[in-house]
Amino acid sequence: MSRKRIEEILLECIEAIKAGKSDVAGCLKRYPSLREELEPLLNIAVSLDESPDVRPSRKFKVRARASLMEHIRANHIAKRPSHIGQVVKVKRMAYSIRFKAFCFGFE
Repeated sequence: MSRKRIEEILLECIEAIKAGKSDVAGCLKRYPSLREELEPLLNIAVSLDESPDVRPSRKFKVRARASLMEHIRANHIAKRPSHIGQVVKVKRMAYSIRFKAFCFGFE
């Protein structure tokens, strides 16, 4: 049996267990030829809990914000991106060309 097929079966079994449609024993009965490989993987999957809902405290947020601002100030990161100056130059040139065309009647 190919590796991909085993991974698909494992995923199918984990989803069935999470949905309450099966348990480890039921999955192993459906795929007895894969029991040796599936059983430890399914036991691990079942034993893993969903990650807890972790939220940073207000104190952590204040410290992190202060640290970020200090890093920005220390490294002068808050500079204007260099491409903005180029955009401004192009717009000025375009305005200048339109202005000259208007003044000299080229429109």
